[in-house]
Amino acid sequence: MISRRPEILAPAGSPDQLVAAVRSGADAVYLGADGFNARRNAANFSNEELFEAVRYCHERGAAVYFLLNTVVFDDETDKLRQLVKLACSLPADGIIVQDMATADLIRRCAPDMRLHASTQMTVHNPAAMPLLSRLGFSRAVLSRELSGQEIRDITAAGDVETEVFVHGALCMSVSGQCFMSAALGTRSGNRGMCAQPCRLPFRSGGFDYCLSLKDMSHIPHLTELADAGVSSFKIEGRMKRPEYCAAAVTACRLSRDGQPVPQQLSQNLESVFSRSGFTDGYFTGRRGKPMFGHRTKDDAADSGTLSSLHSLYRTEFQRVAVDMTLRLENGKPAELAVSDDDGNRVSAFGDIPSCDSSSVQTEPLEKTGGTPYFVRNISIENDGCCVRPSLLKSLRRDALSQLSAARSNRKPIEFSEDISEYPAHTACSSPDLRAVITDPCQLVSAKYAQRVYVPLEADWLESAAKQYGTKIAVEAPRALFGLEDRLRTLLARAKELGVEECMIHNIGMIDPVKDAGLDIYGGFGLNIANTPALEVYRSLGLCGTELSCELTAKRISALGGQLPRGITVYGRMPLMLTRNCPARLGSGCGGDCSITDRMGKSFPVRCRCDRSFSEVFNTIPLCIVDKLSDFPSVDSFFLRFTVENSVETEEMFKNITLNRPLRNNTFTRGSYYRGAE
Repeated sequence: MISRRPEILAPAGSPDQLVAAVRSGADAVYLGADGFNARRNAANFSNEELFEAVRYCHERGAAVYFLLNTVVFDDETDKLRQLVKLACSLPADGIIVQDMATADLIRRCAPDMRLHASTQMTVHNPAAMPLLSRLGFSRAVLSRELSGQEIRDITAAGDVETEVFVHGALCMSVSGQCFMSAALGTRSGNRGMCAQPCRLPFRSGGFDYCLSLKDMSHIPHLTELADAGVSSFKIEGRMKRPEYCAAAVTACRLSRDGQPVPQQLSQNLESVFSRSGFTDGYFTGRRGKPMFGHRTKDDAADSGTLSSLHSLYRTEFQRVAVDMTLRLENGKPAELAVSDDDGNRVSAFGDIPSCDSSSVQTEPLEKTGGTPYFVRNISIENDGCCVRPSLLKSLRRDALSQLSAARSNRKPIEFSEDISEYPAHTACSSPDLRAVITDPCQLVSAKYAQRVYVPLEADWLESAAKQYGTKIAVEAPRALFGLEDRLRTLLARAKELGVEECMIHNIGMIDPVKDAGLDIYGGFGLNIANTPALEVYRSLGLCGTELSCELTAKRISALGGQLPRGITVYGRMPLMLTRNCPARLGSGCGGDCSITDRMGKSFPVRCRCDRSFSEVFNTIPLCIVDKLSDFPSVDSFFLRFTVENSVETEEMFKNITLNRPLRNNTFTRGSYYRGAE
């Protein structure tokens, strides 16, 4: 467990926001270039601005983490490689990634670069941590939906640092598991282009914004998080104002250091940006209606508030401790040596001092205002000399200028042009049919499918396994919050029943399924969209995988690698995986329900509040059962059944046989032909 004081990590969506963060006392910032970061609509940085930003931060003792935290396509790997090379040349202090292809490229080409697992990787159970360590990750950015105890348990599970969001926006969906923006338009949240449709009116139980949460604030809980071993306190908001960033950094810094946060600062922070105030509901476990809110005109900050917050970063924050040694020797130039805790040491030389007095005033050396330095120690080696205060000031300015140059010019991280080649994929001659079901009435699928996936926790798993034998596999829950021990027990039960395979949607289930002795099949929740990721997951023991639902038919056909792959050809696709149930906004969660958008369209919600999650499904099903010939490289075709009864389930298999889509024409082709930005 990491014992050092947790860093305050601030957003830097623009140069102005970066300056506000560092001058307010942030220990680190995270930023992105043009492409492959989860806020592609932020101002971001040009290459020239990136170099200047990193020099600025390193001079002032702040770390810089570079964002490459989106899903990558095969035809983008050259650009990705250039961005990793750029990050090494800056040099960044770490790279935050979502895609296993990005992680693999960094491990091969820049093994000395620190790897951070983005919150888009949906790390939210203890078993993920040892796996991340084996994959070379130094840190994991945990899901925002975790309770305090869950954060503590995950942090204690391995030698990987944990980073926790402590302030900023809360998505309704678990990060990395939201497909709503891409499904309802073409802008993918997994590609950094989320259009935030969840902030629009969706109605449930008389409540008009049932997919919009308040912003989070764990500022009162930073001491608890530090005690839990968390290494980094992260602030969200790369698209917000510099004043917001300054206020959030200042409040977090005070709270972390055990100092009270002034009431006026808290009020200003709420007014500069919030959605009906803040919530700590996930941390405390108090979920439900009080966590919901949306932005109104009353939440906007006035000019007076912005001016007040601007004062938080008008001057330098003195973070860097320096030690000074003044050497005065008869007949030799005066020397001031300055060193910092990073091993930098510089010397400035001045005039030959006079030797009629040994009295030296150190005050001119201590005046470091306007710089990022504060003087920790001053030692004087004096051979009976004295110096003018003006000479000491000159020595101080010269030495600190040299120190700044040394601190801001770090050696680049080595990058090697290691370009891996992957074998072409040879699909099986006759793709199999696989069904994923949620209700025993849908077991009619077993007459037609070669494999049927039943929920791991289903109380009818035993009867299904007895009736259909090895055709039956299990699907693990997509959300694992606090459930790992229970799921391990259920996996052992499945093994005893003769089940041979388990579908997973999260890396945190790889080790538990291996430990249970079951084969591992990847689900769409892994967001596998490129050849390198397919090969990484094959090396981790997967026997096959479902591909990302945001790939086009053309990109699917171009994928290489040896891992068998499948696609969903029918089903209401999950748009959101949530830990806050939309149905609780009415009379309380009564199980499965639906929500309605502003145009009156109904979206089914599968409520699993007893298992800490719910899923929001598309209003119409995806269907390409008449287009299967467009996917010659696919090994398995998946049909996902949610609200269908036995008659509808059987009809879909007949549609495949007859090469026809749904009869009523109310379906979508998803991203297979239109793509996702």
